[in-house]
Amino acid sequence: MIPKPEIDLAALSQIVRRYPQLGDAAQILRNGLSINTATCIFETTNGRYFAKRYDPLNRDTPSLMAEHSLVTHLRAANFCTPLLYANDRGETLTWLAEFPYALFALARGEDRYGERGVFDPFDDREEARAAGAMLARFHLGLKPLPLPAFKPFRGLTAQYQILLSPDPKAALDALLAEQPGLQQFLAQQTSYEAIIQRIFRHMPAIAAWHADWPVGIIHGDWLKRNLFWQGTSISDVIDFELWNVAPWLYDLALALLPCAFNWPELLHGQGEPNRRDCQAMIAGYHHVRPLHANERRGLAVMLETARFEFYLSAIGHALTHDAEPQAQRFFALLDDTTRWFDNHPDWHSILA
Repeated sequence: MIPKPEIDLAALSQIVRRYPQLGDAAQILRNGLSINTATCIFETTNGRYFAKRYDPLNRDTPSLMAEHSLVTHLRAANFCTPLLYANDRGETLTWLAEFPYALFALARGEDRYGERGVFDPFDDREEARAAGAMLARFHLGLKPLPLPAFKPFRGLTAQYQILLSPDPKAALDALLAEQPGLQQFLAQQTSYEAIIQRIFRHMPAIAAWHADWPVGIIHGDWLKRNLFWQGTSISDVIDFELWNVAPWLYDLALALLPCAFNWPELLHGQGEPNRRDCQAMIAGYHHVRPLHANERRGLAVMLETARFEFYLSAIGHALTHDAEPQAQRFFALLDDTTRWFDNHPDWHSILA
């Protein structure tokens, strides 16, 4: 496994000095909270805050600056997300030893799902509905902004470009050419071609419908652990690191997958997809931003294909960190989940 990166108190103290409004760093309360980015909750003489140290191997500076612009815009539009602090130069990124840091206020409300499994259901149907409604508000809240450039295929990546391309095979080949290690790894997997056949069989439907799928800024990681709660209402939304530009339907599918499909159970022949949470999340989303007819038609296809490029990025990310066993696990998950969809065509009934 790739170890969770941690933030050093001595380095953090140097960063905090650039934020005089926060006081002096005293101690780190919780460290190593994420796989992809070094994060911690820390305490100063003025209170408690949240810090991130980004890895330049995983994040490019233009995308980071764009992310911070999104956060600033959302807060100005009264969207519920923690304050991103500016340093003594008015900048939201502070550099130390070639690493950029960012400091945030703590999220408000209850971290209800932070320690639970990613596939655990919502406690209440109304929570799933609230999650869908807030995702739609997120999309509409960023709609006035000019669309930024697509993010590069780097680190863990939420993107949906291959199957929207006029020539998906060429688009996939071009993506893999940028990562020779990933290309070599996939060439050695005997089931890779079968996976491609399962994914690419959806191309005619996508080609027929995707012109009616609104494109905008997506969150890319709308998981329960990134939502904070007061009762059944969402008090804050965090973690925009996987933002990108894609059909909004893609973001909805990424959000539905972990709450509707408990893969550890399903892949062992146990349980069934979570109809309650799936339908509640869709209903909440649709109430705020009604889905077009071709979005409704395309949702099942999007659910079956949404994590294809993400899994490729996860495999590449693991290989970059010399974690081939983890790369093998992500490949197995890609293989097993696409095969499950093929073997269970009746799963579509949970969308009705």
